[in-house]
Amino acid sequence: MSNFRVFYDPATGRISGHEFSNTPSTRDGRAHIDLEQPFDGLYHLKHKVDLATGSIVEMTDAEKYEAQLPTEHDVRAAVFQELTATDSMFVPGRLNKKDTDAWMDYRQQLRDLSKKGLSHTDQLHAWPARPDGLDAIGLLRGRTRRTATPNRVVPKGRK
Repeated sequence: MSNFRVFYDPATGRISGHEFSNTPSTRDGRAHIDLEQPFDGLYHLKHKVDLATGSIVEMTDAEKYEAQLPTEHDVRAAVFQELTATDSMFVPGRLNKKDTDAWMDYRQQLRDLSKKGLSHTDQLHAWPARPDGLDAIGLLRGRTRRTATPNRVVPKGRK
């Protein structure tokens, strides 16, 4: 018989993953509970494991807010993604010298974010402005607010 295995953080009960299995865990060393049936609608930003009972319960509003905040990994991934996405700005002949310098400065500021000693949330708020006016991390930055509303910026030349 197959079990529905739910992995969680043993300090907080926050769910980190799940799998169907009738064999030993493929994620050795991680805390988990085995359920006979899948938990319908299981969502890591809505549910957690109650450490006292070992059952899945809904998070409080405060826990849901905390769970949706960007992590250090999210910020590092956003920097990497933005550097990768802006590599194409340096195709020969694409930009003039002034614009090339602006993009080079922007990319250097991204690389320097983690060197400023800021928390990952503060790094999002210190994120430099793109030379083209787009907000590369509006959705991620929006997760730091109670309302989780994305920060939208209209690109230059658009209405």
